[in-house]
Amino acid sequence: MTAQLTGGRVVRPPLWRDRNIALSWAGRPVGELGARMSGAARHPGSSVRQPQPVRFPTDTGGLSVDDHGGVPVHGRIWLAGVGVLLTTGCGASEVEPVRLPAGEPATVEVAAASSGGACRLLDFAVIEEHAGVRFDVAAASDRGDTRTCVVRATDATWPELTLTVTDTSIDVPTFTADVLPAGAKKVSKLGQAAYRRTGAKTAKRGPTAEVGWLATEDRLATLRWTCRPDDDRATADEVADHLVDLARTLDTRSL
Repeated sequence: MTAQLTGGRVVRPPLWRDRNIALSWAGRPVGELGARMSGAARHPGSSVRQPQPVRFPTDTGGLSVDDHGGVPVHGRIWLAGVGVLLTTGCGASEVEPVRLPAGEPATVEVAAASSGGACRLLDFAVIEEHAGVRFDVAAASDRGDTRTCVVRATDATWPELTLTVTDTSIDVPTFTADVLPAGAKKVSKLGQAAYRRTGAKTAKRGPTAEVGWLATEDRLATLRWTCRPDDDRATADEVADHLVDLARTLDTRSL
């Protein structure tokens, strides 16, 4: 390559204009770029060597390149191993689920009124307040003009309380003559007319206490308490007094 002096400055011609420059890549001759550009390589008689195709190296991550421009076999295996590790999350183990201890089952008390019918007039807490016994089970039934509710405790058959409400058109004289049991005691301040009485025990149940009254809205109602088999008549008589107070809290008009 020859430098030229122009205007007091040394001017070197561009490399691509010099026919004698030879390029190489990784130690391999490429040929004369000037000859390739001038088209001399296309003439068979030319003394210029046919340029070889340029083989550019690729980024192999520091691995050597084989004669075919590829990565050696051991390099491919190494790269495959890296892919497997990336896919499996570098061998991280799965997190075991945490087992929590089972809690105690919750007990939810259902109101007596939820059974419907005549049970809508009763409340377990009110019964306990007047009779001193806690009930937690109620069952209702309807038959014709009569609605009945029976309440008990879950873990005991006795005592048992039964409320019966029947639609009626009788008046007070008829109630006194036809409904009032023999030997029953009259009760004041309960409906239009009312009574209370007790009954003897039997082989299958204890003594009974009963309160009946004629409500102002033409309904006949009774509360009947069946005592435990080992209770005596005196216990039933005492329960009868409590039933009178309980009956006064009931509003049969809500049925």
